[in-house]
Amino acid sequence: MSRHLLSWAHFSVKGTAKYLGFYLGTSASAAQWGAPLAKYSDRVQAIYQSGAAISISAYTYNVCVLPVMLYVAQLVPLPREAKGAERKALYQVTHFAGSSLNLSAFFHLDSVGGPKLRSLESSAREAMMRTATQIVPDWP
Repeated sequence: MSRHLLSWAHFSVKGTAKYLGFYLGTSASAAQWGAPLAKYSDRVQAIYQSGAAISISAYTYNVCVLPVMLYVAQLVPLPREAKGAERKALYQVTHFAGSSLNLSAFFHLDSVGGPKLRSLESSAREAMMRTATQIVPDWP
């Protein structure tokens, strides 16, 4: 092709392409969650380093960190490593000692006077369901 079209000399064919934030193609699954997980971890680290009170940290997590993952989760199920990343993130956001709570206990802290933390897995399933029922109701 490069012999006949010089402007296409550096054209390459890849297994994936990013379109509107989603990877498409035969190798898409491997690339889909790399950037969102990295951004999720970076934002959690920023909350952790801020040293803010748990109420402010929880609010920031719910409003600024979870949505990073939920955009892709509208159409793509969470990867296996998301549960571990969420557990690590919640320990950092709350500044609790490692292994002091199991993952589900974080989502009930509000019942004992703590902050309300949203579950990544539940929020992701909610986003996918909302997309399926409201945004794309006439899917074939």
